Amino acid sequence: MLLLLLVAGVFWYIQKPAPPEPNHPHEIHSPFNAETSQLSGKVLEFGSNERGDIDKILFENDGQKTWLHFPPHAAARIRELDLLNKKVSIEIGKREGPAGEDMPELVAISITNSTEKLLLHEIHPPRPSQGKEVNITGSTFIESPKNHGPEQSFLLSGKLILLPPHMAQTLFPILRNAKHILVKGYERDSLDGFVNISGQQVVRPYEITIDSATYLIQ
Repeated sequence: MLLLLLVAGVFWYIQKPAPPEPNHPHEIHSPFNAETSQLSGKVLEFGSNERGDIDKILFENDGQKTWLHFPPHAAARIRELDLLNKKVSIEIGKREGPAGEDMPELVAISITNSTEKLLLHEIHPPRPSQGKEVNITGSTFIESPKNHGPEQSFLLSGKLILLPPHMAQTLFPILRNAKHILVKGYERDSLDGFVNISGQQVVRPYEITIDSATYLIQ
């Protein structure tokens, strides 16, 4: 009996499946599904999300134009390729849209006949950060012609200042007649990869002084 138990134990040990190999942290797995398409065409322009951050390209293939989305933190890397009005090769996947529908998502892109291929899933999002603290002064208030989603914006000394709508409603009439403006806030790090469609660096203020009056931004 003991011999049978030993034989059974040895057989179980031999047949025991090896444990799965652990995933290594340096391995990169694409978040897109396996159903991808490869196309050639031309990039016509960049588009942005409701915050004004570039997150899509207008792609033309055989006369058909399609907006292709990509993560906004990848915008700086994509802009470095100088894609506008150039022939490119792309790979497209799908993502779920706001209503559950399938929407085209840019997976990879390269200029035709170039050896440099940009894989979007290899561009990791930045760590959460409120940015670097800055003080911006100026005397000329320029209201931005485009709203950035729920926020309102204005230009001051080459920076794009974003305000909540209730603060913009209060401060814009005062800012139009201001002689001196001081903005204290946090400027987004350009190394995070985001690019605003305005071409300006984005600042989110926590305090604005207009002439001699100071307002806390909430």
